[in-house]
Amino acid sequence: METDLGGWLVIQRRQDGSVDFYRGWADYRVGFGDLAGEVWLGNDNLRTLSNSSGSWDLRIDLEDWDGNTTWAEYGYFRLISGQDYRLSFDSYNANSTARDSLANHNHKPFSTKDKDNDSGNKTQRMIKELVDYGSVYFDGHGGTPEVSVAAYSDCQSLLKAGYSVSGIYTIFPAGFADGLRVYCNMETDGGGWLVIQRRQDGSVDFYRGWADYRVGFGDLAGEFWLGNDNLRTLSNSTGSWDLRIDLEDWDGNTAWAEYGDFRILGDDYSLSFDSYNADSTAGDSLTFHSHWPFSTRDNDNDLVSIINCAEDVHGAWWYVACSQSNLNALCFGQLRETNTLPKPYFTWPHVPSGSTSTA
Repeated sequence: METDLGGWLVIQRRQDGSVDFYRGWADYRVGFGDLAGEVWLGNDNLRTLSNSSGSWDLRIDLEDWDGNTTWAEYGYFRLISGQDYRLSFDSYNANSTARDSLANHNHKPFSTKDKDNDSGNKTQRMIKELVDYGSVYFDGHGGTPEVSVAAYSDCQSLLKAGYSVSGIYTIFPAGFADGLRVYCNMETDGGGWLVIQRRQDGSVDFYRGWADYRVGFGDLAGEFWLGNDNLRTLSNSTGSWDLRIDLEDWDGNTAWAEYGDFRILGDDYSLSFDSYNADSTAGDSLTFHSHWPFSTRDNDNDLVSIINCAEDVHGAWWYVACSQSNLNALCFGQLRETNTLPKPYFTWPHVPSGSTSTA
């Protein structure tokens, strides 16, 4: 009850990247998130509310990471009755401190990743993001100028541009015309790291087949694998990539290892890098696997003829005979019921009772 004399009903909030807004039609129809945090109230609710008694104003408040604020206000806001949740308003408040970025979306239907209602030329369409946060928009046509992350090809570029909060971003590296959603770590070792794998609580099953590892799986805000196709394209784009592996055990002990000129090569996703950082606090457990193809339970590329290492150790990795590291194995929590199976491991100065990993 504070903003502009108060009394505003909040229909959307973005603030810290804790909620995934890249969702389908069904989620946007009913709403999602946490009313005390990041939220979308739901298109069904917005349509009913905005067509109830009286008229509704729409106010958009924006704040960047440096605390600069701006706002825009529109009169007689409605989602027009119908199944496509068409945006409608009749005026823009000329006293607004943010420019009018909704006029080109007026009277246009809502679109999501699984329901395309825009009228733009798909080969020329820009993926637009609301200032500093990103948003799904009422999309009128593809050329509408908006603040876009299309200028940024990696997390390091975002960091240099002032995006200093770790979270989910859409970047546009070479080979990704439609962009790639990634998690950027803006804190570790100076920040700007693109996270390709995270294990932390056993909530996601990593004992999967070739197809899953090819396209990726999991939740960017939690446990996930970014996908071998994505890793191959990213690591062979402009410039060189370093690989950093961060480990933490249940007692809070941490270690890291870093490798230079990391790449994934070929149809078998062979691992390649040219150096190990001698200052790493974790031992070198990847050189053994260098230049070896990826293996899964249903695609055995290891050196051992009598067993499938991926199947034997319940993981997916660049197995040789079989491994000195295995960060996609069953997590420690899952081992409580299957104590005969190995847990994720990487060389440490000590043997942890359990660990989490981020690459």
